[in-house]
Amino acid sequence: MTKGMQETLEISRKINEVSDVSRLLKKQYEINKKLENAKERLKTVETMDEHEKITREISTLQNEKQSVETEFELRPKMEEIVLKSETPKIIGAYNKEFKPYHDKYKKLDKKLKEELIKFEKSVRPMVKEMLEIEQMESNFHHVTLKASIEDRKELLKLPVDSGSLKAIQRFTTPMQHSLAGKVYEVINAIERNCK
Repeated sequence: MTKGMQETLEISRKINEVSDVSRLLKKQYEINKKLENAKERLKTVETMDEHEKITREISTLQNEKQSVETEFELRPKMEEIVLKSETPKIIGAYNKEFKPYHDKYKKLDKKLKEELIKFEKSVRPMVKEMLEIEQMESNFHHVTLKASIEDRKELLKLPVDSGSLKAIQRFTTPMQHSLAGKVYEVINAIERNCK
């Protein structure tokens, strides 16, 4: 999807690059480690050539370190300049590049709502009937919990996930765990959000 957003991504990359301190911190850390290593090697040098070579390396690393420190100092000003110049561009680029996706999404959203409304209308009567039967079963077991039914295994059970014959717990009913109960929640959400 982002392949169609090249101009926007390029502007974002510029903005992120100038405001990214971690890149400079990493560079600074690596230079400091190399400097430390070079200074340690300088202590054990045996020839004049080695001494000159390591001294040049240290000089180069110190220049790089100074360059990074300068970047740190200039970063806030550079960030301000880039943000001023690139922020207006990103709005135009994004709107231009995202427009086809935006339009497609609106069409899909409309179609999805139409399909969900059809689905909701087609399953509501079936779900309503299933929930009434579940309620009938639940009422029977709630009433007969006090009665002495020795072998409850012989009673017919509905295929409800929570187990039809379990005692009804506070704030929950078997209907809340059944497939019909879950679909009922979904179709109510569809009805609220799509009409």
